[in-house]
Amino acid sequence: MGTDAEPDLSRGDADFRITYGSQALKHEHSLQLHTDSVLAACAPGLLNGKSSLAPAQVLALPLIGIEWEKDYGAIPGWEAWAQSLKIPAKPARPVLDFSQAGAAIDAALAGHGVVLAQSAMLKADLDSGRLVAPLEHRLPLPEPYYLAWNPSSLYSQFAKELHQWLQQISQSIST
Repeated sequence: MGTDAEPDLSRGDADFRITYGSQALKHEHSLQLHTDSVLAACAPGLLNGKSSLAPAQVLALPLIGIEWEKDYGAIPGWEAWAQSLKIPAKPARPVLDFSQAGAAIDAALAGHGVVLAQSAMLKADLDSGRLVAPLEHRLPLPEPYYLAWNPSSLYSQFAKELHQWLQQISQSIST
């Protein structure tokens, strides 16, 4: 079961935490990983054989929303996406709303609509063709992702290697 609750790393609730936003800075040890963006994606069948759509055509499809917890701040949703493209009309309310991005992406994979989700979370499905981007327009998230850790966890060789590996991945994403 997914949770957005922050573990208390100082008490050993977890060794590492990858989390979105500056609330990670409350942990004693943290590292900025990368700033992701949101991208519209849907099952290929929703495009009726087209390779891309105009912004208004994307907004005419059933929209899938992701409602993030208030602690994470204002995450770009369909309205912000439309505004960034200078679309004057306010988009329709999503036909489905999810609190977990994975569930929203699963609904898009099932053909229920277009999801506006983090590019990193969509990458494998886009690369495999299970999802397509009807319009290549990315909207950056307002804050980066962070890695936070309990320093005593780094006594383990495996934890040290994981920590180094995550830093390397972060550097490769940022370049």
